[in-house]
Amino acid sequence: MKFKKTLTEKDIVAIPYGALPCSLVTFTIKGKESNVSYFVEMVRDDCPPQCSGYDCHNMHAESLALDVVRERIKTIHKLTDEDILLIQQKLEDILRVGDCGWCV
Repeated sequence: MKFKKTLTEKDIVAIPYGALPCSLVTFTIKGKESNVSYFVEMVRDDCPPQCSGYDCHNMHAESLALDVVRERIKTIHKLTDEDILLIQQKLEDILRVGDCGWCV
């Protein structure tokens, strides 16, 4: 089923925690709460030998495949592929933490 593109940047609210930039305090789509894990996966680069394995080490969001997202949101959101890509891009931009050091 195809839906018309319904979202603009303003319809997606994604606000990270001040002290935990790899997580969101608020994530809504058109005013409806949503879950980041429906759209992206938080991953980190392999930890270098000097780290304890506990730190984030270049934590960032990577988009999930469209078919995975569609399956996860099918009863929650009515979104086009373009809407999903817009959401994923916004999440990737906001959740690109890098080597912040908060968890060390």
